[in-house]
Amino acid sequence: MGGRNHTVDALRALAALWVCLFHFTAATGIGAYGYLGVTIFFVISGFIVPYSMMRGGYTIAAWPTFMLKRLARLEPPYLASIGLILAFGAFDMFRGFPQEWTAAQIAGHLGYANAFLGLPWLNGPYWSLAVEFQFYILMGLALPLLMLAGTPARRLAGLALVSCLPLLLPGRSNATILPFLPVFAAGTLTFLLTTNRIERTSYGAALAVLAGILIKTHDTGVALATVGTAVVIATVRIPRVAVIAWLGAISYSLYLLHVPIGYRLMHMIRRLSDGEVVPSLLIVGALAASIAGAALLHRFVEQPSLRFATRIGYRATRAESHLPASAPGERVAAD
Repeated sequence: MGGRNHTVDALRALAALWVCLFHFTAATGIGAYGYLGVTIFFVISGFIVPYSMMRGGYTIAAWPTFMLKRLARLEPPYLASIGLILAFGAFDMFRGFPQEWTAAQIAGHLGYANAFLGLPWLNGPYWSLAVEFQFYILMGLALPLLMLAGTPARRLAGLALVSCLPLLLPGRSNATILPFLPVFAAGTLTFLLTTNRIERTSYGAALAVLAGILIKTHDTGVALATVGTAVVIATVRIPRVAVIAWLGAISYSLYLLHVPIGYRLMHMIRRLSDGEVVPSLLIVGALAASIAGAALLHRFVEQPSLRFATRIGYRATRAESHLPASAPGERVAAD
């Protein structure tokens, strides 16, 4: 077992590029539905995170270690992106354009607390990182329960109960994971399917239920993106294409940097050209600059962080993970 899941890599690349277009086109034209890129990322996390945990022999006693692994993997690029934004802000202040940031606003990023304190993020896309972090906490506690549930019916019942919470406690705030529980659940259902813990018929029925919940609590686009991503992960095996695999690998760094770098370049070009520039060229330039910045962040910060996180183990054997010797989704991307 092991190796990269090139389908997941392709979906990550698609999600990151779609979010970029959403922002660079001001949510118009081909970028109008780019917000669904975040939905794709959430489904991928719902699948990859529990799969990686089980392959590592995760137990509830290892929850602190699991959280340490997630922090070691994701925080350095996140903090580096914050440092870049603050550096840009300092440069703007030097040029006579003071920033309106407060010390509390900046400090809140260290614990993703801005979402709960009502303080603006330095970078808009950070809101989804706060939601992801809540998912890690939840999955670290819930995964053993899913595995010990005993029967597929009980596992499905547990996921169904969690997925219905947005209906019982309505609210569309992006501050908590609550509205996105059915999205993550679709990925976790796919994990259960590919490890032979639920049947394919039950899987299809459960996805249909999740789609109905998401149409009610979000919109049809989110429902389609959620179900579509889950089905693609479960059924499609995309061969490795070098450029797509690379974009998938740097997708997290691209997500972090596309606003501070891409927006800044777009504003600079508009200012230098007095606003007379072809919009498509502006978008291409912003995307190219963002990808270049993401490649550097990935090379010098994200990759070392990933290597360090990989060395943090759960001190468990493969036999303890109770994974089948082979499974339809056995080729999982490193996370």
